[in-house]
Amino acid sequence: MLKLRRPGGLRFRLMAAFGIFTLAVIAASLIPVSYVVPFTEQHLVAENQYYTLKGMIDYDIAEGRNPRLIPIKRLYASRTEVNGVRLDPIPKAYRNVPEGYSEYETPQKASFLYRIDSGGVTYILETDQTEFEEIEQRLNVVIYVFAGIMLLLSLLLAWALARTVTRPLRELAREVRRCAESPDFRPLSVRTDNDEVGYLARVCEKSLKRLHETLERERLFASDLSHELRTDLAVVSTTAELLEGTGGLAPRQSAQMQKISRAAAHMQLVIRALLSLVRTKDIQSAEADSVPLSRAARKVLERTRSGLRGGRVRLELRDGTTSGGPLAPEGMVTLVLDNLVRNAVRYTDEGAVTVDLTDRGFRVTDDGHGIAEDELKKIFEPHYRGRGCRGAGMGIGLSIVSRICEREGWIVTAGGAPGRGACFSVLMRPGDKAPEEGCKAAS
Repeated sequence: MLKLRRPGGLRFRLMAAFGIFTLAVIAASLIPVSYVVPFTEQHLVAENQYYTLKGMIDYDIAEGRNPRLIPIKRLYASRTEVNGVRLDPIPKAYRNVPEGYSEYETPQKASFLYRIDSGGVTYILETDQTEFEEIEQRLNVVIYVFAGIMLLLSLLLAWALARTVTRPLRELAREVRRCAESPDFRPLSVRTDNDEVGYLARVCEKSLKRLHETLERERLFASDLSHELRTDLAVVSTTAELLEGTGGLAPRQSAQMQKISRAAAHMQLVIRALLSLVRTKDIQSAEADSVPLSRAARKVLERTRSGLRGGRVRLELRDGTTSGGPLAPEGMVTLVLDNLVRNAVRYTDEGAVTVDLTDRGFRVTDDGHGIAEDELKKIFEPHYRGRGCRGAGMGIGLSIVSRICEREGWIVTAGGAPGRGACFSVLMRPGDKAPEEGCKAAS
């Protein structure tokens, strides 16, 4: 069964190219025929008409004999008798035809006319071409039907050729997809002949192999780094707990120990979240425990408040959830909230940083400097730091936020304007409401 691919596909383009070429060839053949045939016909008929009429005038009529006419020819003259030969008068419709060859058509009849003025007499020879014109019209229909059949056959041939040409590419695409989705590298099971498709297959295989090797190195690096950091963090956490348990610490020392314990616990969550980003989606971490959104938000704001100095920036939490809001992996949601809240605090000199929680996600707004409109589409790019950036960061915080949201199926958007504050909205349960509305409402 003939199936046309979508416009723009390789098979469709091959068929279109073949069809256009065939159509151009057919047109190049029909156009000359449509002009050459009538041109040749006119000259041949005119020449035949001239010599026939000239012979009747110079020989038959001049010698007083009646012209010998075949059934489709009629001879008319401006005088009814010439040299004793009786002739038919010229019909009214033919009296103004020009000298020489001409055509006369009515809905019922088609005629070729030839006029000669000789000896003060006008002669007109008429040849009835009605039957010939009907045959010519049928011939034209046959020619155009044949051209249509040839075009259809060329399209069928083009479809077969395109299918044959694109089959190796389709097989290569399936193999590349299989290899890309496989956790381990496997060579492509396609022919690598010494042609263009074979060259493409070899290039794809080498590229996929390098990609798998790079991903494997990244996975091993993340695992090794996670193991080494967790070992040291476990020492830090255990030491802090032992020191707190011994008692005898001054209030200020006890507060510092609590900060160390919270920081170590936070680093454990961050390590788990970052490690999950380098895992494939179908590999679930054994530590990927889920917590309600409100619990993670309270922990983030509590830790951020402990690091604030002075009272020029206020942290506000507005919990509009029911039963704590949506569940999410603790490390992931903590890392997203932590980055957004710390960014908001960093760019707010005075005012409030507000975290609004709903059953579908959360929104972080501030009273800071805002974000220029031309930067809104760039701030989630790795290592991008906008105008007026602060601190010695490397511009990867919002990139991590974007990667986590993409992995978890969340939708993150940014809004705001210079001098009016910034807004970041994370939709954890996409629905009918557009995610941009959350930021617009807070502007």
